[in-house]
Amino acid sequence: MFGRLGVRSRIIAGSVTMVGVVLAILAVVVWRATTTALTATAYTTSVSTLRTLSHDLESQPPRVALPAGGEAIDPRIRQVLDDNGDVVAWSAAPLRSAPMIALDPLPGVGQVHTELVGDLPAADGASVMVAATRVTGPDGRLLTVLVAEPTSIQPAAARKLSIVALAVILAALAVLFLVLRYAVGLAMHPVEVMRSELESINSSREARSVTAPHRDDEIGRLGRAINELLDRLRRSDAERASFVSDAGHELRSPLSTVSVSLELLSGELTPQRRAIVAERASGELTRLSTLVDDLLALAKSDESAELVGATDLDLDDLVLGEAALARARGGQVTVRLEPVRVTGVEAQVTRVVRNLVENAMRHAAGEIRIEVSGDGESALLAVDNDGPVVPESDRERIFERFVRLDEARDRDRGGSGLGLAIVRELVRRHGGNVTATEAPDGWCRFLVTLPVAEGSSVDDSPMVPV
Repeated sequence: MFGRLGVRSRIIAGSVTMVGVVLAILAVVVWRATTTALTATAYTTSVSTLRTLSHDLESQPPRVALPAGGEAIDPRIRQVLDDNGDVVAWSAAPLRSAPMIALDPLPGVGQVHTELVGDLPAADGASVMVAATRVTGPDGRLLTVLVAEPTSIQPAAARKLSIVALAVILAALAVLFLVLRYAVGLAMHPVEVMRSELESINSSREARSVTAPHRDDEIGRLGRAINELLDRLRRSDAERASFVSDAGHELRSPLSTVSVSLELLSGELTPQRRAIVAERASGELTRLSTLVDDLLALAKSDESAELVGATDLDLDDLVLGEAALARARGGQVTVRLEPVRVTGVEAQVTRVVRNLVENAMRHAAGEIRIEVSGDGESALLAVDNDGPVVPESDRERIFERFVRLDEARDRDRGGSGLGLAIVRELVRRHGGNVTATEAPDGWCRFLVTLPVAEGSSVDDSPMVPV
């Protein structure tokens, strides 16, 4: 039931309930404190009155020291008994028939006996503190003196006080409700404005900013977080639109070539011409397959940043495998390794190494160099080629999707424009970084930095050529 209420209603209901409970507890505490104070006061007053009355009885007859009262209940209850226990003086008519309490044993002369009586008929049923002592009268007789003082508010007065207290508490809660309703409504107004503006957004292209309050509290931070999210949605939508447009353009070119090749193959061609056309169509199909594979790899990298199936890997072993494949395709590859272990998904780390090696093979003038080393906290993978160095102005742009610095050459060599973008996405997912730079000897270098596996150490021995 409470969970179905809105935020404003829950805050108000919770606050009013909490304040009501606190007021109720406070009322109980005040009542208990008042009762304790009244009891202490009743004890002091009854003993003081007892001593005064006892002093008067030592020199005056009981009826003189304590004149008889009327029929009304006197809150100051006093009674004098003779040695036989009969009432000889009283402060009010209801006390003349019998002792207010039975004393057994009787206190000694000058000794004070106190007793808390919860229901004294002579006090209209109120709780009283009774003090008793014995004195010797002027005629030598022993007299018992009883004095009672109320320890609580009279029932009628208590009922009136309770009604007044309840009315005050209810009025306070009503005022609190109205104040909270206004204050919470005022505080939640920016949230309502942002909600209304968000409901008017129908697509990420319309993801304009909402009106966020300029204050450093929860609502202000919420507004800024919403605007940051909307900004990321706008950028994501723009990147997706650009990606779809570029992908369509990249797919259209090989498909057009294959379509034209099929038309030519359906006509009359010489065997030599037919072989050339078939080879071109096969190359375009290979390029199309590579492009589709790269698109799928990028789509998977965008789905989640979690590393599912990550294990400790020997980076040097993965590099050796990819170097062997490059040599089998005719590449001149030099490898220098240090034993280094990283944590990652084997297929993804292998894809990083393979894409960098294939990129190097496409741009190398003749030789490729791969080095694996470590600095204690990070594993370093450097893939160099003796081709042109990436210009400084393009060293960040080269990792964007469908970017080719040499458009015609990359297309001829089978590049999709996605290989380095895939490398960056996978390296970032593994907590690393990749940069395009220049090797000390002037070669083109792509440098990958990855965290070493937890608990592993990097061998300080020099790199070994393989």
